[in-house]
Amino acid sequence: MQKIKNIGVTLQNKVSSSLNLRGQKQYVVSKYDLVPGAHLTVRRRIPFSYTHHGLYLGFGLVIHYDFEKICIIRLEDFNKKEPLYIIKNQRGKYDVAMAIMRAVSRLGEQKYSLITNNCEHFVRWCLGVD
Repeated sequence: MQKIKNIGVTLQNKVSSSLNLRGQKQYVVSKYDLVPGAHLTVRRRIPFSYTHHGLYLGFGLVIHYDFEKICIIRLEDFNKKEPLYIIKNQRGKYDVAMAIMRAVSRLGEQKYSLITNNCEHFVRWCLGVD
């Protein structure tokens, strides 16, 4: 009986977490709606399904942490024809100019870690989100 109760709690937490994350995302209808400093996410499916994060720099460019290094790419190459989302209501310590300056300061970094230094960590660090 205890195992069934634990499974129920685990499922409840998973559902609550997924709903909260979905509630923070807003679908981007047009790239012209984007503003510099926006925290972007896109669903990637290869080699496995995951959510990828990047920081919009403006002028159709995104800085992100791929699996090798931090680099700047075109928006079209970032989302690869997948739906693009903005993480909304995310309050960071830094204004847009400072967030972009922090991002560019790490350009070329090759210290990726799935657990401690991934694409989401990078964008949150740039924005100063705890």
